Amino acid sequence: MKVKQEAFPLLFSLFFIFVFSFVNFPSRVHAAPIPLTLDQAIQRMVENNLTVKTLRLSYELAEVNYDVAWNTFYMPNFTLSASSQSGHSVSSLPFTTARDDPNTYRSRGYPQSTIELSLGSYTIFNFFKDRALYDIAKLNYERARSRYQEGLRASRFALINLYFQTKIAQEKLEASERSMTISQAIAELIESRKSLGKATEDEQNSAAVDLLNARVSYTTEKRNVEQISVSLNTTLNATPETEFKLTTEPPFVPVFLDEKHLFDVFKAQSPTAKDAELSLATAEMATSLSEKSRLPLPTLSFSGITLSYNNGYSGGTSPAYSSTTPNGTTPYGLLEVAATLSLSLPIFGPNGFFNEKAVRTSYIQRDMAEISQKNTMMNGELTIRQSIATIKQLESQIKTLRESLAKNSKILDNIFKRAASTSMDRLQLRDAVLQARQSELNYLDSLLSHISEKNTLSEYIGLDRLPGDQL
Repeated sequence: MKVKQEAFPLLFSLFFIFVFSFVNFPSRVHAAPIPLTLDQAIQRMVENNLTVKTLRLSYELAEVNYDVAWNTFYMPNFTLSASSQSGHSVSSLPFTTARDDPNTYRSRGYPQSTIELSLGSYTIFNFFKDRALYDIAKLNYERARSRYQEGLRASRFALINLYFQTKIAQEKLEASERSMTISQAIAELIESRKSLGKATEDEQNSAAVDLLNARVSYTTEKRNVEQISVSLNTTLNATPETEFKLTTEPPFVPVFLDEKHLFDVFKAQSPTAKDAELSLATAEMATSLSEKSRLPLPTLSFSGITLSYNNGYSGGTSPAYSSTTPNGTTPYGLLEVAATLSLSLPIFGPNGFFNEKAVRTSYIQRDMAEISQKNTMMNGELTIRQSIATIKQLESQIKTLRESLAKNSKILDNIFKRAASTSMDRLQLRDAVLQARQSELNYLDSLLSHISEKNTLSEYIGLDRLPGDQL
């Protein structure tokens, strides 16, 4: 027993040398994880993410619709049509010319065919009604193009947040694993000391409870990592079984934020501001169109040039069907040029006299769009001010937590050093370990919140990153 008591300080020292490497325990063993930086993750998302592909297709669809609107406004129509019919007169009405001269007016079943090519049907002027429709289509196309860029930006920010959320969850899991390892070592140490009569049964039971709590915490963090990893793999269009080793550390980059500058950016580039501006511009154009619809404004259109060929053979003997060719057919070749001037005045209909209700509706919609734009500006200013305050608070909190983490780690180091040479209070060691671990977790949570809040503000005002930021 004397030998065991002499060997105990040595074992005690070896234990704390092992525990002293608190922040450098080897991580869990993975089956060939794929190293993945943040830039590589973003590139992979752009190439493979299904949401990004949908955004790209939506933009292509808007581009096609704009081309159709451009062709409608600027390009004439070209139409080729052909028809053929065949009829047979089965009888004729009494006291008619057809009854008196059946050979002339009866159809004999011979085909009558027409081929027609219309060139250049085009509306010359209709008091800019078509122009307004084209301008609306152009605005929608330009908004769709900016929405595509905004969608890419939103997907990028979502991935950045998810990437660091996964990275920090993994670091929390490693911290829980370290705490569980330390609790296991303490429990074994207390058990060894109890066998030497240097620890009580209550101390042994307390150490066992600490170990159980550490295992529960580790299991919770492990489940959290698994769930977040599935979300990351889905975003990257990877299989659920794929394991990534995230190599980019979450940075802490304080930023200087000028409220006036950010609000100016918001008014010019924010998705919500652009949507409100588009709604107001569209409503104003629609109001102008509705006002024109109640006036007798003429429409001048060019019907174009029509080339036609008619085969009018039916076997009759009247001059209209007289044969001029050996096979008894009479071909016509016609070249027609026409222009049309039309005028309409809506007096009464579902929209009342002279489209009164339609005009009233357009005015109401325009007023609503104007109010919505003003509301968007006020909400934008308030949101920016609140977000700036939150970011500043997080930056101050992170600096405090980083200092607290350094001090708690130093306290834990000193306890380890004293324990290697003197006796130690287990509760004091447990509290120091828990306090250091909690400081690390609080620091990581605040760091993630800081990154997320900066990305949220950047996306809201329409920037790829805030001034001075690095992500």
